[in-house]
Amino acid sequence: MKKNYSKKIKQIQLFIACILCSIAAKAQVPVVKFSADKLLMEVYDGTSLRDSSSNTPTQWEWNIYDSVTYKDDPIEPISDIATGYVSFDNATNQYSKTPHVSFYRNGKYSVAMRCRNATGWSAWLTKKDYIIVTQPTNYYLGYGAYGPNSDNIVETDYGTIFDDGGANGKYGNNQGSSTRSFLLIKPCNATEITLTMSQLKFADNQDVLYAYDSDHADATKLLQAWTNGNTSTKTVTAYSGTMYLLFKSNGSGIDSGFIGTYTSVLDTATSGISIGIDGDTLLYNSVPFIYKSTNNGFPGVPIIKWTIDGSDDYYTNKPLRNTIYTDGTYEICVQYSGCNILRKVCKFPTVITPTTATNINFKSSKTPFNNTDTVWLTPLTDKASRFTWTISPTSYVLLNPPSIPSKYSPGKIEYKALRGDSLPVPQIWLLDTVCYSVTLTAYNDRDSVSSWASLTKTNYICGKDFRKTYGLYGRVFLDQNSDCQLGSSENTIKDIPIKLYDSSNNLLSITYTMSNGMYVFDKTKGKYKVVLNISRHPLVAPCATGIDSTITLDTSSTFNGCDFATQCGKKDNGFRSIFTQGIVFPGRNHYLRINGGLLEGVTVTGCGDDVDSGTIKITVTGKLKYIGTPSNSISPTSISGNTYTYKIADFNQAKNDMWLTFRTDTNATSSDTIKVEAEVNPFIKDNDTTNNRVKYEYLVRNSYDPNMKEVYPINVKPGYKDWFVYTIHFQNTGTAPAFNIRLEDTLDNQLDLETFEVMEYSHQARIALNKNMLKFYFDDIMLPDSFSDSKGSNGFVQYRIKPKTGYGTGTVLRNTAYIFFDYNSPVKTNTTLNEYVSPTTAVEAIVKNDLFTVYPNPSHGVFNIHFNATITANLKVYNATGAYIGSYANFSKDGVIDLSDYANGIYFIKMEYQGHFYFAKLIKE
Repeated sequence: MKKNYSKKIKQIQLFIACILCSIAAKAQVPVVKFSADKLLMEVYDGTSLRDSSSNTPTQWEWNIYDSVTYKDDPIEPISDIATGYVSFDNATNQYSKTPHVSFYRNGKYSVAMRCRNATGWSAWLTKKDYIIVTQPTNYYLGYGAYGPNSDNIVETDYGTIFDDGGANGKYGNNQGSSTRSFLLIKPCNATEITLTMSQLKFADNQDVLYAYDSDHADATKLLQAWTNGNTSTKTVTAYSGTMYLLFKSNGSGIDSGFIGTYTSVLDTATSGISIGIDGDTLLYNSVPFIYKSTNNGFPGVPIIKWTIDGSDDYYTNKPLRNTIYTDGTYEICVQYSGCNILRKVCKFPTVITPTTATNINFKSSKTPFNNTDTVWLTPLTDKASRFTWTISPTSYVLLNPPSIPSKYSPGKIEYKALRGDSLPVPQIWLLDTVCYSVTLTAYNDRDSVSSWASLTKTNYICGKDFRKTYGLYGRVFLDQNSDCQLGSSENTIKDIPIKLYDSSNNLLSITYTMSNGMYVFDKTKGKYKVVLNISRHPLVAPCATGIDSTITLDTSSTFNGCDFATQCGKKDNGFRSIFTQGIVFPGRNHYLRINGGLLEGVTVTGCGDDVDSGTIKITVTGKLKYIGTPSNSISPTSISGNTYTYKIADFNQAKNDMWLTFRTDTNATSSDTIKVEAEVNPFIKDNDTTNNRVKYEYLVRNSYDPNMKEVYPINVKPGYKDWFVYTIHFQNTGTAPAFNIRLEDTLDNQLDLETFEVMEYSHQARIALNKNMLKFYFDDIMLPDSFSDSKGSNGFVQYRIKPKTGYGTGTVLRNTAYIFFDYNSPVKTNTTLNEYVSPTTAVEAIVKNDLFTVYPNPSHGVFNIHFNATITANLKVYNATGAYIGSYANFSKDGVIDLSDYANGIYFIKMEYQGHFYFAKLIKE
């Protein structure tokens, strides 16, 4: 009996094992299934692809094919590369479970996906012609960035144009080229383009819509200039195949603007289409080369693609600059595509390792050296990949020191020329009146003996007296050996504020140390006090020499600089800057950037070596949706609702640049505010906890100007004495790189200059505040143009300053900046307004207002104002939170306030007349 029982147990165990084996045998790879949020969209829009496969996949791979390339056995997927047709974005890629894809060309797109689990990969599932992308037909002059290069060139054969206010809103002030208020209509093979206007409403004759029978603003090809006094002609026709539209408005008065529709007559012929390619047939190993393309009448807005041996795609309308590190023969091709036409040409250069000396020469940007200009030294060689400059005497300042692995020391600059290393072009500042001798040694590191060559030019560049032009100068450095002297191995410190006072202790100037730790003041005679300001830095100044130094200069002065020695001090955590990039416009994406953690510590090499961990929390509220994190930013460790938390392992290791991508809600209006609250919590002792929390707000906009100025807060209570934070945005919207850029900003006299602080900037700058004139110099910035590099063409500066004390209700602060791109006329930004307002006063005054009547009230958006007397006054409109949303200058006896574009709710009118203020409450329903 016992034996039979044991036998049955074994049978049961065997049966269970068979079942388990059967289950294991039936384990399957995933069965692919996916969907897209949108299957029909316009160019520049995007969609999310969503996996719903069975059998629990853990890995995914997506490919996207356009209708031309797709075949039953798909090859050449166009996904995951910047083809100009499609790209993954919002911090996703082709291996994400739910990637987001944006499309930049119209057409039909097929989508393929496979996935895998522990068992293995599934088969590909391909949905042919799954997504249909159409050309947009509505174009807005004033913020648009259309075309594959974001150059506001469109090739649709029909469409509708609007001002930046759209079909129902009003256009903005100061429109023009700088605000992207232009559009080039260039349909493929068009012979005629006809534009018919259905609305033309302008505030005055200085607001003008121009139409040209050309591809630019050619005065000899002007078709029409519409103003409020010239609207009788509604239709114009261009016969050149292109039509250029440009809208300009002044700073006073706005109206409903324009609406027009264009159509085209097309010629399907493609004769005369050609492209060319210029470049050497012999290249040298490890030496950069440049290939240029030539376009001879290619129609439409072509996408230009370069390839090297059929791979390493480069999509750019600029010349191809590259370096090849292996000998051999290569195929270098340029391809133009567009208008359903494809043209491709190639060259086949041979790359060799040089076995003879490099041809060598060099040039100077200034010879002889003049005034206080800097000097650029540029090598002229054909085979070299390594460069060494020797300059004698050593009384000069190197303004662009190269990064590792290059080396530099007094009198010598050695460029290693590795990929990513700075170009072998030193920029120097001569300090003496003597003539300097320069030697350049160059060779190719593949054969340093055979390719070596050297050239010396004696007394090549001569300097004027630096000390007579810049009487006051010096450096700030980290005194690591505590001898109060700048040693050859000690680090200088950039971005340290230095203040200059006269003998009566009046503030004259503020500047900041440059990348080499040097500061300068253009003073030549008198008695001055130079003050080091390290209040925002983890530094102390233990040495008596240099601290708050009093200096007397005269014509016989032998002054050799005033250096400031510092040492590492206590740490302080906080936030360096908060600002936005991109278009904060309904339905568009923009970036919010927060820089926080250890203040200034990372820029001071040698300080902040102890591990300092903690968290940063960012809360964002308003009419917007979180999209993701760009690839160049650290990602939140956790997200809870609208709060984004970052766990920082060590604040000392890097600047914590946190970028968040948001899409503004489509129902947002220009009266809506987005609020940001940020908090840093270090886990060790913090020297100053009062700056660990910060608030910031920014507005949704109904127009976009890439060259603009922002301020936070906008309206403040009487007696406000905290910070005003100003941000100046600039963008090179020209057609070539900007070599030098200068910002000039006249600060309001009601601001306290003593409190001025620079918070952040996008590119290394020289900074000078003289009296209330603030200047930022971006020397040799080489800022790309927006046509060739839309993202890289942007820059910004951010600073903060406190007002003087004692201001009451009605006080207004105004600030306007001017942006100089090389030698062009300045671009004027908008004027920021800060007003001291009292909400309780506004409510009480509503009842007492006997100057004007508002009707109907409530209304659906349009309010009539009737004055009880003939007056001219200034009027401003605020929302219920006190945020300023618009103004009307020189408002006459009767008028209209149009809030149709704003959300329903309560608004306030504030009227200034003969030094008094009158108020009224508006209800929009």
